[in-house]
Amino acid sequence: MIDRILNYILFAYAIAIIVFVALQVTTKIRRSVYGFMASINLLLSYYLLYYLSFRTGVIARFPFMAYSDLPVICALGPMIYLYVVSITAKEVLMKRWVRHCALPILVLCYVIMHRLWIGQGIVSGGRYYPSNYGGFSIYPVALLVFSVYVAYAGGTLLKLRSVVIAGQCGRIREIRTVYYFYMVHGAVTLLFLAAHLMRNKRFIDIMTVMNGSIALYYLLFSYRHPEYTQRVIREPKKVKRNDLLPSTVDADEVMNRLMTLLDIDRVYRDPGITIHTLSNTLDIPSHHLSHVLNKRMSVNFRTLINTRRLEEAKRLLAEEPGKSVLEIAYEVGFNSKTAFYRSFVHETGLPPAGYRAKVGKKRPDF
Repeated sequence: MIDRILNYILFAYAIAIIVFVALQVTTKIRRSVYGFMASINLLLSYYLLYYLSFRTGVIARFPFMAYSDLPVICALGPMIYLYVVSITAKEVLMKRWVRHCALPILVLCYVIMHRLWIGQGIVSGGRYYPSNYGGFSIYPVALLVFSVYVAYAGGTLLKLRSVVIAGQCGRIREIRTVYYFYMVHGAVTLLFLAAHLMRNKRFIDIMTVMNGSIALYYLLFSYRHPEYTQRVIREPKKVKRNDLLPSTVDADEVMNRLMTLLDIDRVYRDPGITIHTLSNTLDIPSHHLSHVLNKRMSVNFRTLINTRRLEEAKRLLAEEPGKSVLEIAYEVGFNSKTAFYRSFVHETGLPPAGYRAKVGKKRPDF
């Protein structure tokens, strides 16, 4: 009875994770953080289904899948690390991505060749849980994979910890949330690997379900609070600079080009816009743009962008009653319902729906 319940739980977790990934990859926003997060969850859902195939005996019908968990586990470490890098730094370059994924690809090739040359392995031996990396040909690879995963897990925690300690994060609560989550994940992962080394079937069951539970909770949390887990949450350390603009920078020209980007191109609609991306578009250093905003408009970059977004949101709420509040929030550049509501209420004193109702009553009928 317990085994059947565990089977249902594992299957439900895997399907739920796949559904969330499908929702995530259909978003209009294309950034590396989304790709890495989707990759992590796809790999984890595959492992859950793979482990379920052992528990139910389905693996016997597909013996070629044996040991396919090794490249999956090997790829999980780099994907988690690159995901954390992508939310605490700049976009991850393709060259860096390929370098970290080289080993999982090599392990996958080795497993394929092993299956072609050696044959049934764990399935033909009648063993039904994936801890029997039997034989000299596969056991060293399994140890290598587990070691790589532990190394990447440690590197991920050190990366997050260095950002927190260095004070390079403007939103310390967000980075600490991710840090604490991966501390829990790291502890569960160590117990999971220990269960494999001990070949304790029940212990493996418990740790697999716990891993699935943690992943599903993180997905639900990400869906509810994408500002914590799905955008760059690191800001560069502030450096004191000269308060004067160099003679080569024409403040009037910068203002004219900036107004064009805001009024015509509506760059504030990009949820990933930062002062660095905008200054690159204007072809000036970010601290020069910050100086122009402070001196000419008496605002900082974040206030300017939020003000523009809220102005357009108010216009859309009044002029397009067919659009939902959430659609308008995403359209004007907010990447979460919570952030939009908080900013809108702070600006107008009313929730978006209340503002729409109030403005609708004031409009004359023709």
